[in-house]
Amino acid sequence: MKKVIFILSYFLVCNNSFGQELGIDFNKFDFYDYVFLFIVIIIIVLIFFLCVLIFSSHHEKNSSPKKSKGNMKEKRIQNTSKKKIKCNFFKKNTKNNKSVIKYSKYTVKKNDIILPHSNIITTKDNWFSVGRSIIGKSHIKNNIPCQDFCHLEMINDLWGIAIVCDGAGSAINSHIGSEFVAKESAKIFKSIFLKEQLEKNKELLPNDIWQELAKKGLYQVKQNLDNFAKNEGYQVESLACTIILAIYSPFGILVTHIGDGRAGFLTHNNEWKSMIIPWKGEEPNQTVFITSAIWNENVDNYIESRIIKEQPFAFTLMSDGCEAHSFECSIFDKQTNEWNDPNLPFPKFFNPLVEGLKKMKLANMSEEEIQDEWNKFLSSGTPSLVNEPDDKTLILGIFINEKPLN
Repeated sequence: MKKVIFILSYFLVCNNSFGQELGIDFNKFDFYDYVFLFIVIIIIVLIFFLCVLIFSSHHEKNSSPKKSKGNMKEKRIQNTSKKKIKCNFFKKNTKNNKSVIKYSKYTVKKNDIILPHSNIITTKDNWFSVGRSIIGKSHIKNNIPCQDFCHLEMINDLWGIAIVCDGAGSAINSHIGSEFVAKESAKIFKSIFLKEQLEKNKELLPNDIWQELAKKGLYQVKQNLDNFAKNEGYQVESLACTIILAIYSPFGILVTHIGDGRAGFLTHNNEWKSMIIPWKGEEPNQTVFITSAIWNENVDNYIESRIIKEQPFAFTLMSDGCEAHSFECSIFDKQTNEWNDPNLPFPKFFNPLVEGLKKMKLANMSEEEIQDEWNKFLSSGTPSLVNEPDDKTLILGIFINEKPLN
C-alpha cells in the first residue's frame, strides 16, 4: 500500500505534463497544498481497497461449496430430520414440494449440551413428557457452563416427578448445585410419595399438609447439599440454585418451589393456567435460592406449595430463561403507571408444542429423534430463543390416555 501511495504521489506531483492537462501547476504548490493532496490520495486508495475486499467476500460467499452430509453429521444440531413430521416446532416453508426447516446461524456447540439434562419419559397409555436444558448465548460467549438442570421420572403408570433447577449466575459452582439438588429432590420426594401412599388418594392432599411435606422434603435436600459441599470442599453458597418440583398425575398436580421460574398446566376446558408465583425481590433479577438464609420461622414466606385439583391435560415447568418467550409476564398499566405480571402461559406458544409431541408419539419416533427435535426447538425454534442470553430449560408433559380412569 505504501508503494501505491508513493507511485501515485510521484505521478501526480512530479509529472508536470499531467498537471498541465488538469490545469494545475504543481510548482506553485506550498506545503499545505501537498498535505491536502496527500490526504486525498490516501482516501482514494482506501476506498479502492475497501471495494476490493467487499467484492472478494461477496464472491467467496456465493461460490463456497455446500457442506457434505458427512460434515453435517458431526454437528450437534443437524439441518435435516430423519422423519418429515410436521410437529410445528419450527418455521417452515415449501421448496420443491418438500418440507424445509429454517435454522438460525447460531448453533450450540457439542460440549455445550449435557445429555443427562434431557429425559424422555413415556408410558404405555398415560404420560408422555420431554425436558431439556440448553446453555444460554451469554454463557457460551463468557465460557460459563450451563447452570440449569432438569429431571423427569415416572413413579408408576399414573404419577411422575418433574424438576427444574436454575443455578445462580453469581455462584461459581451453581451448575454442580443445580444437578445435585434436582437428582436429590427426585429421590427424597419419591420417598415421601411412597411413604404417604399418595397414589391411593385421588382427592389429593389438603394444601396445608402438602406445604408441610414440601418444606420437610426441601429442607432435607438442603441438609444433603450442605453435607455434599463439606465432603467435596465447596462453599455451600457457591452451589446456590432455585428449584421447581411438581408431582403430576391425571387427578391433579402437587407443586412446590423456591425462587423464580414458571410453571403452568392445561385444563379440561383447553385453558392454560399458572401453577406458581415466582419469587421476585425488589431489585431486578433478584430471587432466593435453596442455599439462602430462609430456613427459619419465616420459611413459609419463601416456599410456595400448591395443589392443582383440576385434571391436567398438559403441564410445563421452566427456568426464567424461557419465561419471556412463553409467558405473559410484563405488561405496562397506563392507569397506575406500573409494570404488572399477569403470570399467564401463552397458548400460541404451548398449543403447537402439545400437538407436536402428540404427532411425534403417534409417529413412533425414537427417544433420540425426539430429543433432537426438542433440542433444536429450544436452540433455534424462534428468533427470541436463538438470542436468549440466559440458560433455557423447558419441560412439557402431555396426558395421552383418552380412556376413562377408574
